[in-house]
Amino acid sequence: MFRARNKRVPFLTYSPLAFRKPDAHLSRMDQTQLEERIAHLLRVTDDLSDTVAAQAKEIDRLTARVEMLLQREAAREAEGSGGIVLGDERPPHY
Repeated sequence: MFRARNKRVPFLTYSPLAFRKPDAHLSRMDQTQLEERIAHLLRVTDDLSDTVAAQAKEIDRLTARVEMLLQREAAREAEGSGGIVLGDERPPHY
């Protein structure tokens, strides 16, 4: 419960959950079961957060590497020694 304008008002009055139909399976669960589910969901959320953070770090590393390779290729093309032989071109030893 919280106070609104010095008047005690039930929390569910303003909660968006107050307008949802309660889930039948949740209303039959006791507090211990709900706490276990919440603890499990918190653990899964933390694990997923760690996974997303590791993936973001890997993406940043790979993005930097691709940028470095693009710069290297641009420098190679600028100096004219690309060294890439396409199928319809004659090799340089002819």
